[in-house]
Amino acid sequence: MPILLTSISTTLFGALVVCLTSQTVRQIILTASTPTSTSPPLVLYHALFVDAIFAFLMAFLILCHIDHRWIAKNQSFPYTFHLAWNFSPRAFNFQVLTFEIFHLSWVNRLTHVVNMTCEQLLWLFIVHGTFGVYGLLLVNVLLMAQVVTYEDPVLVACIISINTIFSALTWSTLEFLVGTPRLCVDIAKVVLFWLVVIRTASHAFEPLPPTYNSDIQQFESGFGEIALGLLWTNPFRAIWLFVLGIVSELGAGMLGRYFNVVAYKTTHWCGYRSEVLLGIDEAQRQAGSIIEKGWAADEITRNMYIWALPAEEKV
Repeated sequence: MPILLTSISTTLFGALVVCLTSQTVRQIILTASTPTSTSPPLVLYHALFVDAIFAFLMAFLILCHIDHRWIAKNQSFPYTFHLAWNFSPRAFNFQVLTFEIFHLSWVNRLTHVVNMTCEQLLWLFIVHGTFGVYGLLLVNVLLMAQVVTYEDPVLVACIISINTIFSALTWSTLEFLVGTPRLCVDIAKVVLFWLVVIRTASHAFEPLPPTYNSDIQQFESGFGEIALGLLWTNPFRAIWLFVLGIVSELGAGMLGRYFNVVAYKTTHWCGYRSEVLLGIDEAQRQAGSIIEKGWAADEITRNMYIWALPAEEKV
């Protein structure tokens, strides 16, 4: 199916899901039919814009599964979003490795650690505000089922404890703010969006992933120029990658994604060393090799991108 048709159909699907579940959309409809609104117009319409980004995110997640070439051509990494690569110790090791690959500078790492922690709380808040306490409980059960597959009891206990505390905070906050839950959810969406924008901007000082050349259907060897330099060499592409990056970063910060890696890195900074999972120091060493030599430098990434590596790198 052509990428344009696929993109449109998946975005329409995402928009349908958002329209059926979003309280912001319902409030927009109510605002159109009555002169009053529980949310100030600026917050309400900004939250609606974030809902549109959610729809694009759903399309992006689907494309990551069905159109690897288009995602790769736009210098994103589709495989980190695959469900199969988010369960089991091997999958988590892969997530740790990719986190280290794409977050080299201390500014970028610090931004992601701080923002993703805040985003985890906001995601749980939005889930509770949208689907109620039973939706929040279901999400916590699913998150618990995921982290158990990592087979590291310390990390499992750490992530479950944090999610439980954050969920309790969201519940108590919404119970306290009786009468204004929709406004709170709208504000949470807006804050979440800008945290993601800041994280996206922090990638400006990271090297661009290997460019996929669709003419010869191959990747270049090694990572490229610093992303910020693209503003001068190809400003239109820089703007496009930033816009797409916002959607990708929103997905990277979803529940069950890179926050789990952030929690693991925190245990590492506290002195914990897992006997089951890939160590942070080793992940950074492997990431450095991939930055220098490209996707072929690591067995997992080489097998993922075997369809697009130069012939000499497939061996």
